[in-house]
Amino acid sequence: MARKPHQNQKKSHSDKELPFVVMATMQVATQHLAAPWLNDALAQKYLWHTLFARTLEAASELANRNISPDLFNTYVILGSRWFSHHESVEALLASGRYGDCMVLLRSLLEDTDLMTYFAYYPEDAAEWKERLSREPVWSDEVYRRGIQKFRMRQIWKMLKEKGIEPVGERDYPVLSATVHASPWGIQFYGRTLSQAPDQLHLSLAPFYDPAAAFSAVLVLQGTYPRPIQAFLESCAAAKAPKSQWRSIKTRYDDLIEGWQTKMDFDSWFRSEAADAEDRISRGEEPEAVFEDIQQRFKARYGEDVDAVPRDTPSNT
Repeated sequence: MARKPHQNQKKSHSDKELPFVVMATMQVATQHLAAPWLNDALAQKYLWHTLFARTLEAASELANRNISPDLFNTYVILGSRWFSHHESVEALLASGRYGDCMVLLRSLLEDTDLMTYFAYYPEDAAEWKERLSREPVWSDEVYRRGIQKFRMRQIWKMLKEKGIEPVGERDYPVLSATVHASPWGIQFYGRTLSQAPDQLHLSLAPFYDPAAAFSAVLVLQGTYPRPIQAFLESCAAAKAPKSQWRSIKTRYDDLIEGWQTKMDFDSWFRSEAADAEDRISRGEEPEAVFEDIQQRFKARYGEDVDAVPRDTPSNT
């Protein structure tokens, strides 16, 4: 019969590991929250999330009034998960859990494109609910056909037929690679030792990766308008009373212009940062590369800046 570990042994083991994990998590959170680009992201998130919460309330009220209940109930189901995943991703970013963050990001992009899809194909909302509200048993033909019909590649194809660019198509393959075990995907869960680059070292405690955090925040920001756009399109398709959505549309119009300007800059900088990283890795002098980026920034945005911020993380 195996001997049980002595209580003192358990305490000693715990004393060595748990404080280390807690301290590392706190350190990572502090670094993340001190990132210079995070304050703007949090302010933007608050405005969009507040408006999005209003769309969920309005959709619930419309469904309760029997105005396209399948369409608006589907919106509430997907929207609730979208909101939850947004909050969870940011909590994971703050604790350095990038692998788990990427898994939720993939699901969030799926839900974003599904909400948009049902806004333009409202007749499919009832079928989605019927097929995917069933017990997830693959031998159930009704459930299986639902999975096949509403797979993401099919959703993207149908959105493009309506002239809508899917929000998830660009980043989805990269995020999928982090879900499956692979030499590339493991970078979000562990570290490669510099003295042995072909070997992987998994870390018990989280570690802060500014490039991964910055890229994930950009993906999050790119989804902000889509659920609200989907709600407004759903209202138009269902001929919902204007009293239910007029104020939401007004607030949306106020937010979208600033969001588009911000996303244009972030997209430009993301591309430039990746290009700079590539040029430096090929042997170009960092000072010359940054000066080149500064000149392009000035030519594009017409602002006289001393230098492009060099501590902003590059794209992954």
